[in-house]
Amino acid sequence: MGQSRKKIRRLMIAVNKIDGLYYYAARKLGIKENTLSLLYALSDGREHSQKGICEDWLIPRTTINTVVKECVDAGYVVLTPLGNKEKSVCLTEKGQAFADSILRDVMTAEADAMAETKEEFTDEFVAAFEQFAQNLQEAMTASLDAREPNGTNNFDAAKTEFLKNKLTIRQITEKSEDAEKVKALYKHAFPKNERKPFWNMLSNQSLDMEWLAFYDNEQFCGFACLLDCDSISHILYLAIDHRLRDKGYGSAALAAIHEHRAGKRVIVDIEREGKKADNNEQRLRRKKFYLRNGYSETQIRYRWKHEDYEILSYGGNVTEQEFDLFWKHIEANQA
Repeated sequence: MGQSRKKIRRLMIAVNKIDGLYYYAARKLGIKENTLSLLYALSDGREHSQKGICEDWLIPRTTINTVVKECVDAGYVVLTPLGNKEKSVCLTEKGQAFADSILRDVMTAEADAMAETKEEFTDEFVAAFEQFAQNLQEAMTASLDAREPNGTNNFDAAKTEFLKNKLTIRQITEKSEDAEKVKALYKHAFPKNERKPFWNMLSNQSLDMEWLAFYDNEQFCGFACLLDCDSISHILYLAIDHRLRDKGYGSAALAAIHEHRAGKRVIVDIEREGKKADNNEQRLRRKKFYLRNGYSETQIRYRWKHEDYEILSYGGNVTEQEFDLFWKHIEANQA
């Protein structure tokens, strides 16, 4: 334990030293530390939301709003609505030139340090550092939850909230780069009798249907397919990459959907449990999963393709009449 404690202390000192070096760099370059973080975040050429930048770079929302506004006023960035009360932040041509001039020496120093480090260590040290951060996140949350005055452990709730805030949602269309990833997971996660032709569904313009992909940073985590009608949003499909299951991403994805569909009642259909069912244990686990994430039982039961289903709802009850009207409206639009 003593040796482990010493190694952790060395690691924490190194982390603080790295953090301090970027503060030093910002002062030398004559800009705010958070401005440096913003330029660094945008330097990969990808689309980033303000929310995502806050979470990845640990910048308070009010601070990032101020920094982004300053950069907009200076002509360095532009904001583009994403359709979910969020805006993407992109560098302008002027901003790219400014970022290049600011980050040139910083990135040169990073590249030199990486090259020297790799002479003694392999690239695996980066993956090991990331894994340590992930493990520390989970262990720290669990440990601090245990200090709750009432003795309750809020690990699951805290983990869900943490992961939800990390997740990025992207709409998937026929032209999306990750459409094939979604298709592959769709085929892997759902049996053939529950699937419809993927590309037909993705290209169907007659329905208010949306395919969403979830990402933790740039890692594809899973997808959901939502069908909307008036005040109801039906989760037709929800799947998490099998390599990430049991890590909290399912609950986080649901929480992200609820936020994305704020103001709507969200429903999901599940196979009814029954002792005679071959996969009854799986059905029970699935129902517990949704109930644990805030869903409630409804009175809606139906049979489809020789299988019995029930409807669970989030954000308010849905009646049988509403459910029937939902599908009548869908079928009328599809005709």
